[in-house]
Amino acid sequence: MTNCTIAIASVSRSCDMPKALSLQRSKSVISIKYQTYWYIATQLSQQRKYTRQIITAIVSSAYNSVKERSRR
Repeated sequence: MTNCTIAIASVSRSCDMPKALSLQRSKSVISIKYQTYWYIATQLSQQRKYTRQIITAIVSSAYNSVKERSRR
């Protein structure tokens, strides 16, 4: 959890960092967000509210939109 906080704090200050470093931080945050989505999806599937295919589609869509936003 500490790594998560550090990565997010670093990205919020990314205007102070060299471009390469800020890009690296963005990738960390994408990874954290993806892991968060996957955790939520796993919890939902265990409650049997959604099937695994629906959850995979939701997670992929969320991950791709976060990844796309970071490129801009």
